[in-house]
Amino acid sequence: MSEAATQIAVPAIPALVIVATAVEKQRQANIRQRANRRRWKKKHYSADPEYRRRSIDTAAQWNKEHRDGISGRRNKRYQTDAEYKAHTIAMHREWVNANREEHTRKTKVWRDNNQGRLKENHWKKLGIDMATWSYAKYLEMLKAQDHKCIGCGKKLVALSQDIVEDSEVACVDHIHDGSGRVRWLLCKGCNTALGGVRDNPATLVRLADMLMQDKSRW
Repeated sequence: MSEAATQIAVPAIPALVIVATAVEKQRQANIRQRANRRRWKKKHYSADPEYRRRSIDTAAQWNKEHRDGISGRRNKRYQTDAEYKAHTIAMHREWVNANREEHTRKTKVWRDNNQGRLKENHWKKLGIDMATWSYAKYLEMLKAQDHKCIGCGKKLVALSQDIVEDSEVACVDHIHDGSGRVRWLLCKGCNTALGGVRDNPATLVRLADMLMQDKSRW
């Protein structure tokens, strides 16, 4: 047999296999690079105060810019993942119990800086239609009413910290027919009075007539 006939044919390596091997090598290299980077960051974070400060500031800025997306994902998981919800509650309670004073301070700061959000959450629980109402519209209506109750003319303010002599926080009067539409801003007394008569005009008219007569039946 000739020399050419005795040679064993070597099958060609498919191009796809070569590409896949190269991709896998690059992936492994990237993993090693990221691991080395994490070790470097951890070392410098502990040893270099300036690097640690820059890292904290950068993370805080990123979280601020992406807050809505982060909160949305967390809220969705909190609502759908029972295990995650239980873990989150347990971790929060553990932190609160270990940091009572810090929790109280942070809570106060957050409430002071988020009065509008707190009011909107409260209005939502009352059944007010938040699709057509907001804290901005609340301030707009308060200004349009000259900061006065539609019923009695008492001076109204937007927030509890704004209360001065002879004034109180404005109550949002809304229609109780299921629509949740807002009508006016009232003082607490006038708002309670409307709720007491269940928004019945006839009852209010009879009460007004009784007061106008100012007579005792006994």
